[in-house]
Parts: sequence; C-alpha cells; structure tokens
Amino acid sequence: MRKNFKKGMCVLAMSAMLATSVTACGGKKADATTAAETTTEAAAETTAEETTTEETTEETTTAAETTEEETKKEAEAAGEALTEDEYLAKAEELGQAMTDVSTKVQADLATMDPSDTEGIAKLMEELKAPFVEFAAIQAPEAYAEAQAKYKSGCDAMVDYLDIVVSAMEMEASGKTPTEEENQKLMEDMTKALTIVSTDFTEGATLMAEAAGATLTEESSSAAQ
Repeated sequence: MRKNFKKGMCVLAMSAMLATSVTACGGKKADATTAAETTTEAAAETTAEETTTEETTEETTTAAETTEEETKKEAEAAGEALTEDEYLAKAEELGQAMTDVSTKVQADLATMDPSDTEGIAKLMEELKAPFVEFAAIQAPEAYAEAQAKYKSGCDAMVDYLDIVVSAMEMEASGKTPTEEENQKLMEDMTKALTIVSTDFTEGATLMAEAAGATLTEESSSAAQ
C-alpha cells in the first residue's frame, strides 16, 4: 500500500492544479495565473502517470467488494476514522477521481456552447463531487493534519466552483455587475485558487511526513 503513496500524493497535488485550470476555462472570467504560479517545484517536477478513466458500477463488483465498500461508507458517514491503509487508498482513489473528472470536464467544455450556462453549471457540479467526498473523509490520527489541509483545499475548490456558477448565472440573467462587484469576484476567485494550491501542496508534504514517521516506527518495531 505505502509503496504507492508517493504516486497518490502527486496525483492529488496535480489534480488540484488541473482542476483549477479547467474551471478557469469554464468560467471565462477566472484568472488561474495565481494558482499556476504557486504550484510547488516538487509538484511541478513530478509527473503523474496517465491512466484510463474506468466507469465502475455495482453490477461489475463482487458481493464481497460491495459489502466492503458499503462498510467503509457507513463508517465514514458515522464519523469513524479510517485505518491508515484505508485512508491512503481512499486518498489515492479520490485523487485519481479528481484528475479523471477534470480531464472529462475539460473535454466537454471544449465542445460546449459557451452560452450554455445550465450545461456548464452541471459540469461544475460534476467536478465538485470528488472534492466534496474527499473533504468528508475521517482520517486516522497519523494523517489528521494532512487531511485538515486537504479539507481546506477541497472546501476552497467547492467555493471557487460556486463563485464561477454564480457569475455565469448573473451574466445569463442580463445583469451587469458593477466595477466593485467584478473586483470582489476576482478577489474571491484568486483567494480560493490560492488556498487550493497552497493547502494541497502542504497536505501532500504533511502526508509524506506522516507516512515516513509510520514507516520508521514499523522498522524500529521489527528490529526489536
């Protein structure tokens, strides 16, 4: 499990950056420059492997897998913390989901009528889903600090997408925002994107540190 955690962290960090780029295209008015400039060197130098998006359904899972997944969801809903291995697996799963849905939304936006506010709003809701789910994860104690950063970044992404949709709906209604309203809109977008970039990067660092500490403890125990 832990041998793949570095890849998972890269996917999480890169997916957040990809998502900010995608939503900037969708909102037209958004300025994603700030988010791009605050991407850390570590994230920039690491290439996340491309994977094919797979559609999973209940019909294609075994009864055992379904039961296990239901148990995990029930635990999360009840506020029970995942185990360390479960948390790392879930983080990697949702990080990949963020990347996959971002890629899909980007492709859909490329062929969508820019004036289709309702259609774009639906895409933004689709894009929000993995961020909302990730923010709700109950992390084990070892990864609590990392999860707090990821939750903050996910919440900021959701806020950003809501701002984008609100701006599009305002434009579609024919209302012309004042200069002050436009200024605040841009400030709110920039602030949200900065939080996404910063907190996902810090979350990855904290998760790496936590995983390293866990491995050290396991090595010490084995040596004894």
